[in-house]
Formats: sequence, C-alpha cells, structure tokens
Amino acid sequence: MEEKNEMNNAQTEKTQGDKQEGLEELLRQILEADKKEVRYAKLAALFSFGLFVILLIVAAILVPKVVSTLATVNSTIITAGQTIENANGTIEQANGAIEGINEMTSSITGTSENMNTMLTDNSQSLTDAVEKMNNIDFEGLNKAIQDLQDAVGPFANLMKKFK
Repeated sequence: MEEKNEMNNAQTEKTQGDKQEGLEELLRQILEADKKEVRYAKLAALFSFGLFVILLIVAAILVPKVVSTLATVNSTIITAGQTIENANGTIEQANGAIEGINEMTSSITGTSENMNTMLTDNSQSLTDAVEKMNNIDFEGLNKAIQDLQDAVGPFANLMKKFK
C-alpha cells in the first residue's frame, strides 16, 4: 500500500507540476496577448492624435476661407437683390411708357378717324372748290392785272411828282 501511496503521491506531484507548468504557460500567453493589446492601443492612440492634429490644421485653414466665401456670397446676394429692384423699377417705367404709347396710338387712331370723317363730309365741297379753281382763266386774269397796271401806272407817277 505504501507503494501505492508513493505512486499516487508521485502522480499527484507530477500532475501538480504539469498543472504548474500549464499555468505558467497560460500566464505567459496572457502576458504576450496583453503586450500586443497595449501596443495596438498605443498605435490607435497615436493614430487618433494624428487625425486630431490633421483635422485641427484643416479647420485652421478652411474656416477663414469659408467665412470669406460666405461674406462674398452675402455681398453677391445683396447686389443681386439691388439689381432685381432696379430691374423692377425699369420694368415699371417700361410699362408706363407702353401705356403712354397705347394712349398715343388711340389718339392717333381717333384723329385719323376724325380726318376721314371730315374728308368724307367735305369731299363734295372740296371737289367743287377744285373745279372752280380749274375754271379760272388765269391768262385773262393776268391780262386784266397788266391792263390795270398800265392804267394806274401813269397816275402813280403823277402822284410821285406831287410829293
């Protein structure tokens, strides 16, 4: 029995030694895994810090440009608004001019209708007047004027002498 006990003790010691070695191996693996995690955590922190620095630099460069661009856009919008107001004023003036042209056209149309009416109403009188003017004997009238001048001419000369 003692032999059996010794064998059991030996096996127990061997089992405990194997357990001890297995435990040490497990602790070494855990330590290596922890070292890898710490290294990856450091790399991730360094990468995050690098991104933060890059974003900070980009923000420092872009923010003034964005503010400048927004100011330019604002002034452009104000200018466009003023241009639209000026265009509206011009359109109103053009509408007024068109109304004036429409009134003038109506007036001209009325005047031409009045002239047509006057010509129609007086066409017979005008025709009669033209016919009478055509019937005048201008040669006889000229001869009568010459005869009158011949008759009055000596009398006018006599009157000049008495002056």
